[in-house]
Amino acid sequence: MALVLCVGSDEVLMKTRKLVLERAGHKVVLGMSDPDTRQAAGQYSFDVAVLGQNLQEERKRTTFKFLRANYPNVKILELHIVHTHPVLASADDWLVVPVDVPRELEEHVTALAATR
Repeated sequence: MALVLCVGSDEVLMKTRKLVLERAGHKVVLGMSDPDTRQAAGQYSFDVAVLGQNLQEERKRTTFKFLRANYPNVKILELHIVHTHPVLASADDWLVVPVDVPRELEEHVTALAATR
């Protein structure tokens, strides 16, 4: 089981991600805004952070830098859609996703948590 921080802007997608990951045995905390994300990061020691595909590039970069600077052991999975490119060159993993939550999300999170 991993402790996962999901950062995103689409409430429906975030709740679905949470459900999928919790069904796989992970504990999930949502960060819908920068203050939510920083507060959650201050309260927990996350194994994996998932940065959603709908986050604006600048917010992805800012969140990534914050997590790397303050929590260097957290593994970061960047989600992006097929017609865009990954924003975070130093992320630990990337997953091209459709509009909804991909089936592979659970596999990527579990694999990243195992490398911690």
